[in-house]
Amino acid sequence: MEMHEATEAFSSLSQETRLKVFKLLLEYGRDGIVPSKIAEELEMPPNTLSFHLSHMSRAGLVTSKKWSSPRKTEHFQFDKFAILNSAGDIILSPLWG
Repeated sequence: MEMHEATEAFSSLSQETRLKVFKLLLEYGRDGIVPSKIAEELEMPPNTLSFHLSHMSRAGLVTSKKWSSPRKTEHFQFDKFAILNSAGDIILSPLWG
């Protein structure tokens, strides 16, 4: 991961609402969670949540999967490798030159 990508990821998490969303996604783990449930649990309007999820997606922190169910729901989950790569690159890059 390039330094600018890591900066983008950590910058995204520096905003309180996005950090709350990310924490909730961590709690739900690999199964993810539908946006309506995130909005409900965080008492957030859906349009506000959509804005933050889009920002986090562009920063590479979350991924979404569309499930082929009768209602075609979309589940969001955190990208565990993005945040680990960001942290690792920032910590180790000075050591490796």
